[in-house]
Amino acid sequence: MSWIKLDDQFSTNDKVLAAGKDGRELHISALCHCGRNLTDGFVDARMVRQLAAMFEVYDWQAAVDALVEVGLWEAVDGGYQVSNYLEFNPPRAKVEAQREARAERQARWRAEHRRDDGTFCDDDQSVDDDSDVGAPVTRYETRDRQPLPVPDPVPDPVPDPVPVVAPERASATTTTTTTTADPLTALFFGGLARLGVLVTSQMQAEAYSDLVSRIREHPQAEAFIAQLMAEAAKSTSGRITPRWFEVVTERCLREGRLPGARGPGAQGGRSRDAPAHNAAATNWDAVQREMEGRHG
Repeated sequence: MSWIKLDDQFSTNDKVLAAGKDGRELHISALCHCGRNLTDGFVDARMVRQLAAMFEVYDWQAAVDALVEVGLWEAVDGGYQVSNYLEFNPPRAKVEAQREARAERQARWRAEHRRDDGTFCDDDQSVDDDSDVGAPVTRYETRDRQPLPVPDPVPDPVPDPVPVVAPERASATTTTTTTTADPLTALFFGGLARLGVLVTSQMQAEAYSDLVSRIREHPQAEAFIAQLMAEAAKSTSGRITPRWFEVVTERCLREGRLPGARGPGAQGGRSRDAPAHNAAATNWDAVQREMEGRHG
């Protein structure tokens, strides 16, 4: 595990304050990503939306623009560079060298202190080498440790289907994992995971499951979900929430069409006054506002 450094004036820094709440939270998410993956402060443009979702930053593009404008980030080829990252954090080469040296020291100690039965002796109990007497007791002592029980049956380390994680507004410290053997539910939650949408509460998981139940009645349920995820990927608002999916699903089911397809009557029989509902022209944010106003 690696670490990142924030000075104790971070919360009152002029640039951080100017970037706003969303900018600050996206910046922290990016710092953690850089430290975890040893990127030397580089943030791939393809990761930005996912990093924003982790901290519930829905208007992620505005947050990025604010960070660049105040100078916390710099736009570079392929993504963004966190300004002055290496002034406060060690470079990848140094971290990897430290890890390698630590692994070598550990391997050397184990080779010197391993008993014939595979356990390790305490340094201060060694009778073969007086130079070890008085050395601190190491945390590798396993002589009196009982073996852990083996569960029966032994769990499969790779669940099938693979659990997918999906989100919205909830605690940023908790996530709910949804595992299902139902192909349609797995297809839906798999699509959420590919979009970087995190499910952070049981309520959200149930809301998405209810949507799958409604879509299941459609004669082309799998195609409906695939098109629904494609529409979500094209959204520029950043507010891909359970409500967003509900609005799009309700509209399309009511009009008898797949998400992204033209509305009823678009193939020749459409009346002069009927809207075309072309996928490329549909403003789902406006549709959501319209439907929410209709329902009070």
